[in-house]
Amino acid sequence: MVLLPATSLLLFSLTASLLAQGEEEHDQTPPTYSVETYSTLFEFRVLDDRGQPVRGLTRKDISVLEEGKARPVLLFEEREASSLSLSILVDIGSSANETQIRDSKQAIHELVHSLNSVDEILIGVYHEKVEFLSDLTRDRLELVEAINNIAPGARPSKWTKLSVLFASSGHTGLAVDMSLLKLKDASGELKIVLILSAGAASIGEATEEHLRQARARIFLVSWKNRLGEAFNLWGDRTARNSLMQNLGGVPFSGYMILEQVQALADAMQSYYLMAYEPADLDKARDERDVEIRVPTHPGYKVYKVRSVEPSEERY
Repeated sequence: MVLLPATSLLLFSLTASLLAQGEEEHDQTPPTYSVETYSTLFEFRVLDDRGQPVRGLTRKDISVLEEGKARPVLLFEEREASSLSLSILVDIGSSANETQIRDSKQAIHELVHSLNSVDEILIGVYHEKVEFLSDLTRDRLELVEAINNIAPGARPSKWTKLSVLFASSGHTGLAVDMSLLKLKDASGELKIVLILSAGAASIGEATEEHLRQARARIFLVSWKNRLGEAFNLWGDRTARNSLMQNLGGVPFSGYMILEQVQALADAMQSYYLMAYEPADLDKARDERDVEIRVPTHPGYKVYKVRSVEPSEERY
């Protein structure tokens, strides 16, 4: 029998214990985590036949069609934006009259005070040039002062009015692009551009792409321009339809805007998020013809943002 010193026995015992513990840890199955990703996310809003936002819908209330065929809904949520970064653009050009400018100012004043205090807002006007009357700010006093400074542009000649009917000047698109630069580093969860105008024909494909790249949503308050719609039928109307279909644009009637301010605020702050199972995963998102319906209420209109990027923080 060989007697070992006590320190050697202690070291031997500790080494054996550590080896046994290491073998036990090695034999344990590592934990697994399940993560679901969706390549077909859509953000959308629903308005009823009176132009009021519809809240409280569930997955059972909607149906999704791809290329005209029903597809399974994988995800459905109703969400409330924690904060907004909003650019308000008022067309003070030849298509706007004094009544429209007055109603626009009152509606903007009510809207500013209907939104949350954390929402940051920018106010601009445009005609022959784009002018921002305020910085992007949460200061309501600064915004009220900017609203008070909104005034109609110089009255054009009859020939200038006629030229506007037949050809778009590009001013609305330019105003949107310049406001996107102001919103570039905005902190709001949602970036929104609100346009109050009688024409949208100057928002072309380039501006649409800029809105998509900036991940901004567009809302349009349309003043009726009967002559413009008659003579520039395929310009303004086509542009508006494109905005509604491709960018989740939500339209409101200019003649009813004073009655729709709260509805406008609600539509900005709340939205639905949906993901469905596509028929062909290899097909690009933007190439899929997707329609969202509310079968129980055929009169409801759905305005969707085509293929939201899953990488966005709020998703």
